[in-house]
Amino acid sequence: GIIASSSFHHDLLRSVTRAPLAFFQVTPLGRLLSRFSSDLAVTDLALPSAIHSLSASILPIASALTLLCFTSPAAIAALPPVMYLYYVTSTTYLASSREFATMERATLTPLLHHLDETMDGLDTIRTGGMA
Repeated sequence: GIIASSSFHHDLLRSVTRAPLAFFQVTPLGRLLSRFSSDLAVTDLALPSAIHSLSASILPIASALTLLCFTSPAAIAALPPVMYLYYVTSTTYLASSREFATMERATLTPLLHHLDETMDGLDTIRTGGMA
């Protein structure tokens, strides 16, 4: 988790710092902050949990399938349709999950941009005696 996260952050930071100036003129700061925070949250939180769930599920599933095939050879014929149904369902889920993540980042970007502008303006408000 930590090694992958720091490596990912380092690569992302390196590519942002090497980006041409035109990139920063067309990309809002909120979008950059959103990208850093959401991708690092996935790397830090979701990925280790998913790997743990996968590793905890593989042995019981393999054992159940092996036992099923030995005790009921007719069940082997049912496996391909079930596996196909699982594939179609997971493909549909992953596509909509990616769309949702993109929409989530898109809605978070203006909020982070506004927050950044507010933080930048606080000094001006304080020096003017308005706060």
